[in-house]
Amino acid sequence: MPRNGVSSDWVAEREDEIARFITARDHLDRLQRLMELLHSRRMITDAYYQDVRDSLDYIAAMLLVGKRNTARLRNAKP
Repeated sequence: MPRNGVSSDWVAEREDEIARFITARDHLDRLQRLMELLHSRRMITDAYYQDVRDSLDYIAAMLLVGKRNTARLRNAKP
C-alpha cells in the first residue's frame, strides 16, 4: 500500500539499496580483517597496510553517507 503518495515498489527499492549498502560494509569489514592478518604476519609493509586502511575507511564513510541518503529518500514526505 502506498504511503504518503509513494508507491510501495519505490520504498521497496530503497530498502533493497539500503540492504546492499549493509552488505558492502560487511565486505569492507572482511577486507580490513584480511589486511590486519596480512600485516600481523608481515606479509605486507606498514606503508601499504596504512594506505589500504585509509582507502577502506574512506569507502566505508561514503557507504554510510549513501545509506543515510537512501534512508532519507525512503522516509521522505512528498
